[in-house]
Amino acid sequence: MKAILKLHTIRAFTHIGYYDPERATGQWIELSVDLHIKAPEKCSTDDIETTLDYGYITGKLKSFLEKSEAKLIERLAIDVSSELFSLDKHGKVDKVLIKIKKTSPSDQYDGHAVYELEVERYDAK
Repeated sequence: MKAILKLHTIRAFTHIGYYDPERATGQWIELSVDLHIKAPEKCSTDDIETTLDYGYITGKLKSFLEKSEAKLIERLAIDVSSELFSLDKHGKVDKVLIKIKKTSPSDQYDGHAVYELEVERYDAK
């Protein structure tokens, strides 16, 4: 049995950016995460203590993003993966897929950039 908890469009205002003006002005980013849960059958008791509390996780992630300091979206994704595994106190997640979306990431590009990172628990530092 496999399960994935998908938490999409966690919006946060942050000061990520390689260039000083980007960090000084700040910008909105959107974070989406897929949490691959091992042994989901153990979560069938209908007790929140046996599963992942996505309200708690999304609140912690939003706060983390608002306080984060990174120049590169790649660095932020790695930091988010570490934060996710540290929030999983009972070791229920064995893999995470992280997507970070920056809207209008530069003066030369008014679309959006999305960086994806997949990390397995044993890869996390």
